[in-house]
Amino acid sequence: MPASGMTVSPAGGLVTRQSTQYLSKVKGGMLVKDGKATSCGVGFLDNMAAMISATCLDMKNGAVDKSVKYEILIDDAYNGVSERYPVTDFKLHPSFNAETLANNVAVIQFNKGSDVTWYNYSWQPTGKADSPELIYAQRVLTDVKTSTWGTVQISQGNRMSDAACTDLSPLYKANPADLICNDAVYTAPVSGLTQCKVPSQTVYAYIGGIAFQAGFFSYAMVKGGNDLCDYKQVRTYFTLMASYLAFAQAAVNRTVYYYEPTNTTSPQTNPFFEMDSVAGVAGSVAKMVSGDMYGSANDGNGNSNGSSGGDGVSQTDDGKSSGKNTSSNNSSSNSGDSSSGLATKTIIIIAVCSSLGSLLFGLSIFLVVWCLRRKVFRARDPYLETNAQNFLANDIGGASPPAASRSEDDAFIRLATSKPPPYRASEIPEAAPRPNQAAEIHPAGFHVPPPSKDMYPDEKA
Repeated sequence: MPASGMTVSPAGGLVTRQSTQYLSKVKGGMLVKDGKATSCGVGFLDNMAAMISATCLDMKNGAVDKSVKYEILIDDAYNGVSERYPVTDFKLHPSFNAETLANNVAVIQFNKGSDVTWYNYSWQPTGKADSPELIYAQRVLTDVKTSTWGTVQISQGNRMSDAACTDLSPLYKANPADLICNDAVYTAPVSGLTQCKVPSQTVYAYIGGIAFQAGFFSYAMVKGGNDLCDYKQVRTYFTLMASYLAFAQAAVNRTVYYYEPTNTTSPQTNPFFEMDSVAGVAGSVAKMVSGDMYGSANDGNGNSNGSSGGDGVSQTDDGKSSGKNTSSNNSSSNSGDSSSGLATKTIIIIAVCSSLGSLLFGLSIFLVVWCLRRKVFRARDPYLETNAQNFLANDIGGASPPAASRSEDDAFIRLATSKPPPYRASEIPEAAPRPNQAAEIHPAGFHVPPPSKDMYPDEKA
């Protein structure tokens, strides 16, 4: 039976909390794009960085579209202070797959140059037997301009792992330890955002009266429909933050914090961790939806997979328009050919020759620049430098490579390809040893807090 002050949600058997005290010491917020609120969940590391789904960012030519104005709004939990900052840095997970949404993770940075005044703890699961109650939260921003926050919508339940979770999502089936599955969707907390249902933004593990952030929304699988407006069955999937704390730590190059109640496990420490790959989504069984659910409503479309769906529509519309124009132009050209055939052919020959000449000239310049850049890169390639150092060290008796050279056994630096790592070597953390005491802090590593309710730092003056 539900405890006093709680009502049972019609979806997923979740219990709706009437009080926000469960998140009173956990900072939350919202990603804002071009002055509009989004449905994207935000997993804050501290007051300068957060983790979000990569599908919440608009992409252009394979990179984040910097013409979009991104802001991060932080609520007044914990210290009573609301904050608002422009996002200044983006780091997509190097193995993010836009088709299957594997490793749907990005680290965003803001308020850079500040001191760390607060930080959130992320839940570290201890294994399959570790199944605390989970809190699913929906942050409510009633006024974007004034950064006015409403009451957080909270539901509580357990981690699901039913047949539908695996049947609808091949990615979850291959990576159940890195995703959290649920079947609950809700009406948008503010009217006018979308007519479709929306998933929770973030998930928290509720342990010993304290909420620890656990994950953020990645995608939903819809069966019997095309979006969250009309469907027969749905499962929502959340990225488990613990799987990507090492990646986030390498991206920001400072300490990140986690909590594991039994003090027996720690986050995996490989910043290049990636999910097991899958062939694709189950398109014939269910449709995948992801990204900003509010943004698709503002554009007049149903829920779509982030900005990629919008780009596709624009390309289709442009293609139809240019097709009509081409047909009209061809009619005019044909009428002109009948009166001046020889002149038109001469003009065409000259135009073709000019185009070929320009193309060859441009290609020549490109090849020259490419050769020069390749020569410079090879001259400064750290991998070739390391190989040369190792060769000299082995060839000259008693010599040894410099201490800073790359080690073949270093899992943080070694890559499957010859490409340089996504961050400088100085930004790659060394494997954090298991702390002997719960409160021990590892520089540029992880911090295990003491198991008490007074876990959050006082804000610095």
